[in-house]
Amino acid sequence: MEDLANKTLYKIMWANKEEIIWNMRDEKSVPLDNILYKYLEKFIDYRIWQKEFHKEYLKWLAGENENIYDVNFSLNSQIIDILPKLNEKLNSQNIYVFYWFDIDRSVDENFNWEFCPMTNELLTNLNIKNNNSLICKKCYLTFPKQ
Repeated sequence: MEDLANKTLYKIMWANKEEIIWNMRDEKSVPLDNILYKYLEKFIDYRIWQKEFHKEYLKWLAGENENIYDVNFSLNSQIIDILPKLNEKLNSQNIYVFYWFDIDRSVDENFNWEFCPMTNELLTNLNIKNNNSLICKKCYLTFPKQ
């Protein structure tokens, strides 16, 4: 992957809002009428994904499971699996989309990401917002920097 310094970077992240795409540099959500959602719709029905993720989040709150914190959980994999294709479509526009992932901070609030949980490769530090600073270029994941 090329240098990302002059690229527009977005992340997909569920945050109990209608919008699931966020600008990684300023942490602002991208409005639903933005063309990025049209691109995303070509690969996944993000509205269904969003509803399913919300259900799993409620299960986590109820102490029923911790699936949302498993990078291999189906809802996480659904997004991770489409990112290479989505980014290929957006590459000519100097846009990259990542998927935001983290551990359960209520279990370990001081955890520091160093390696990608999927590739085990050392993460790249973008030196941008702490919530999005660490990335895995190979699988388009972004992690918070503690």
